[in-house]
Amino acid sequence: MLVCILRIPQIWGKDSPRMKHLLKSLINNEKVVVYPKLFFNTNSDILLAKKVSYIIEHKLRGIFHLVADNVINHKIFFNELIIGLGFNNARIEENFEEKGYFALLSKRDNEFPERLRLTNECVINYLIESIS
Repeated sequence: MLVCILRIPQIWGKDSPRMKHLLKSLINNEKVVVYPKLFFNTNSDILLAKKVSYIIEHKLRGIFHLVADNVINHKIFFNELIIGLGFNNARIEENFEEKGYFALLSKRDNEFPERLRLTNECVINYLIESIS
């Protein structure tokens, strides 16, 4: 019997509700709240699906952290994404109340082949390219 626990981070995709909400806020010149004291992890919808397929195809078991290989600051992630999308004058509101880590990194090295690994910067680039 195949048993897995899949731990997933914040998932982003070009048509994800999260991305649609961000774009709507930017287009309507609404404020975007960022958390400068928060560190988190992401993944793309496409790579998440590929990682799950890899686990199934190779009949792997265990706990899998389906995350980027690094952690990123919430404010930096959003700033890079927003500027990359061409919204240089976006209304950014910083909320300093939320702090901490909403991130996991796998303790297993080489859990997935190189083609299934990414960084949070890769997620940002994927979103910018898919929207542009």
